[in-house]
Amino acid sequence: MALTPHIILAELLRKGATTERELYESVKKTVESVGGEVSRSEFTKLLMTLELRGYVRVEGARRIVQLASRRLEQQTERATHTERSV
Repeated sequence: MALTPHIILAELLRKGATTERELYESVKKTVESVGGEVSRSEFTKLLMTLELRGYVRVEGARRIVQLASRRLEQQTERATHTERSV
């Protein structure tokens, strides 16, 4: 399983605002649980893409990551519910 934006967004929805390091560890664990792997550089690149597109915000020296808006949380929630239904 390859790392996708949905995995990062689903983890942020589940955990709420968190540090970049904690988010990476959580995403890595999720991907590895289904036999995949993710490098730190791959994760960072995808996180930057999500930030540039306005889906997440990364702030401060501790690099706190959070969803950018409530609307996005609702869209992610629907997508996660759909994935679980399948």
